[in-house]
Amino acid sequence: MTTYIFVVYSIVAHKRPNKMAMVEEYAPNTTYDPSNVADPPRPISSTTQVSEVQELLASASDTTTSLFKLSIFVRHATPRDRYAKAAGTLPAFEEMLELDTSHVASKFPRIGRNPEMNWLQKRLGRAITLRRQYLNYSANHRKATGVFQYQDATHGDYRGR
Repeated sequence: MTTYIFVVYSIVAHKRPNKMAMVEEYAPNTTYDPSNVADPPRPISSTTQVSEVQELLASASDTTTSLFKLSIFVRHATPRDRYAKAAGTLPAFEEMLELDTSHVASKFPRIGRNPEMNWLQKRLGRAITLRRQYLNYSANHRKATGVFQYQDATHGDYRGR
């Protein structure tokens, strides 16, 4: 946006020329008759002259519209955290945290050997533990609500029921 404003200002202040371009716009032929094979459909074109300022202002308008749409999207984002809900309803998986952390060290030897990367090892181990806890919560929730997975004999895949 700052770039658009700066360029428009420099054009208005006559520090740079306002470039013009010819733009062709195509519209469908509305007078087309499908029964007349000799007259195939051709787009109707019109040529208009567009200035650089017009293009920049249109781009700024599109950017502003997109930012407003993004702010609405952010405002309507769901406030719930599935992992936090799972952590609050299930017992702690502290013993799994140590196993997952050591699993990360064995899978990624550079992380396990380097004491400066200890934070990353703990973070990845905790992420695995939280995901495991969430999956356990989800499975328990499906059992409690009667929604479970079954294997479809015809397709060979798992489908919710």
